[in-house]
Amino acid sequence: LNQVLYREWFPQVVYNHHQTAPQGSIIYIPPFRNPYNYNLDAIITTGTDLVGMHMHQRLISEGKYGTVMSDAASYQAWWNGGMRTTAYFHNMIGILTESFGLPAPTQIPFIKNRQVPTNDQPRPVDPKLWRLRDSLEYSVSANYAILDYASRNRERMLWNTYRAARNSIERGSTDSWTRTPAKIEAFGAEALSKPELRDPRMYVLTRSTGDFATSEKFADLLRLSGVEVLETTADSSGYAKGSLVVRTDQAFRPHILDLFEPQDYPNEFQYQGGPPKPPYDSAGYTPVYQMGVDYDRYFEPLSLPTKVWGGPQKARRIGEGRDLIAPYSQNDSFRFVNEALRRGTAVTLDENYQGCRSVGSVSALEAAVAACPTGEFQSSGARRGLGEEVRAPKIAVLDVYGGSMPSGWTRWLLEEFGFEYTVVYPVELTLEKLKGFDAMLLPSGTVPATLREASESALATDMTIPAIWRNRMGNFQTAAVQAIKGFLESGGHVIAVGSASRSLAKHLEVPFMDGLPTNNQEFFVPGSLMNVKLRKHPLTRGMPETVAMMFDDSPAFRLPMDGPAGQVAFFEGTKTLASGWAWGQDKLDGLTAVVDLKMGKGQAVFIGPEATFRGQPHASFKLVFNALLRSTARE
Repeated sequence: LNQVLYREWFPQVVYNHHQTAPQGSIIYIPPFRNPYNYNLDAIITTGTDLVGMHMHQRLISEGKYGTVMSDAASYQAWWNGGMRTTAYFHNMIGILTESFGLPAPTQIPFIKNRQVPTNDQPRPVDPKLWRLRDSLEYSVSANYAILDYASRNRERMLWNTYRAARNSIERGSTDSWTRTPAKIEAFGAEALSKPELRDPRMYVLTRSTGDFATSEKFADLLRLSGVEVLETTADSSGYAKGSLVVRTDQAFRPHILDLFEPQDYPNEFQYQGGPPKPPYDSAGYTPVYQMGVDYDRYFEPLSLPTKVWGGPQKARRIGEGRDLIAPYSQNDSFRFVNEALRRGTAVTLDENYQGCRSVGSVSALEAAVAACPTGEFQSSGARRGLGEEVRAPKIAVLDVYGGSMPSGWTRWLLEEFGFEYTVVYPVELTLEKLKGFDAMLLPSGTVPATLREASESALATDMTIPAIWRNRMGNFQTAAVQAIKGFLESGGHVIAVGSASRSLAKHLEVPFMDGLPTNNQEFFVPGSLMNVKLRKHPLTRGMPETVAMMFDDSPAFRLPMDGPAGQVAFFEGTKTLASGWAWGQDKLDGLTAVVDLKMGKGQAVFIGPEATFRGQPHASFKLVFNALLRSTARE
């Protein structure tokens, strides 16, 4: 999609059909509810509203009622991460519709607050039986509405796309100020002219960083989405040759700023003193923070010798010999370790070399490097040092019948870094089954807060469903908790992430619990990045002292003073928000983000924040990867 939309085709409108509509309506069409993302050009946001209103009017004129907009649902133009939302940041009108209907006939429900016309629901629909054909007719009319508007206003739409792009280039070529809620609140009118509050004119990704391969992956996301990335051709101004440069005087400047700068989501409540209004998807997501990219901002142009960057450098080895050091600081080291283990080479967690040390045949080591997409691995030329030797861990990843998105992202992530795994389901969780594994990974959302009584689904006895699917049906029950407890006591390692860590802590009756208020008027962090402090610990090998982690209704644990639980990461201070929105963030001060607990012969790791969120937060992957390797480590 990036290739087609932002590098080849450059459409003026991107229309994404979705379902379903808010209860009691037929189709949601823009305008969206506030807030719009402040990095967007107003030409694009108002253009989206115009196209949306034309769609509303056409459907209503055809007798197709039940269209809703704005505050009739939660949809926004804030988050930069979906097909139609990312279009805004590339000077394109983005249309999302959410349509009612199923393949089977469905009754439109009678909803009281949908019956009286308002600006957000101009013509209500009567309750009646709704068929698939009805939904398709609405979709076809919505398509024709866009085509009609675009054909009648072709020159205006082309000009507006050009003008928005030209605005971005001009703003990136001179001093400019982005109006964010926090700046306006803190500085008033000065926020529009204070020199230190200017927008950056250039970003430089420093090659000296400990994990430049991940920085290159971030830069490649920019490049693939149509942003020009440059690389330095010589050492200059303190930057090593091969450092990456991103100028903001580009047509897709909104996308650049949104990926480099923290999001400042406004405090938004249903009424004064009332509960917060959750954003549509994430409030804060800054990829440079999630990926741990080391970069510098420049508010004046910096003259550097550059050329257009062609993409990440392939993995390479430095030096010759029968050993290679994979530095802990580099995420790609885990891919190398897994590839080396697969080829029969020995791997130790060598503290002397601050990395994983692999010893084996030259051909096996070279093959392991070649299997890595990026990374840099160096021969030490020394004898094998002391350290814990590891083998490839046998990993069970929990999923649920019907599919879990966090579990799916976790599986994709493990594959990207060369970890082999087996998917297991709640009904399969027996001690006998788990004995074949070294580690068990519980993604967010896979462990329910409340255990259900044993019950057999009617579908589980339906012989028309293949056995492979029927055998996955069933609830997470007390027997599953007992199996996990037995697995831990016999030496297994369990890593629970996000909400699964809260639920598992409750079910295992560990000596600590979530220490956050349950009232969202006191504490509310909806998909935002929070700064977490890390202790020196086997699970934090290769990580800096502070990392921004995704927090999405996540737990934070209160540990007893003299308990057995080990604190791996914690929140410090009353302002730990890095990007997004955090109401009552002072409640996090002193709470624990990551717990390492000895249970019997095994280890249980409770990671409160979303350390693997959608395969994006490279900066926190090591917490999971280190835990997986530790499950097989021996002196």
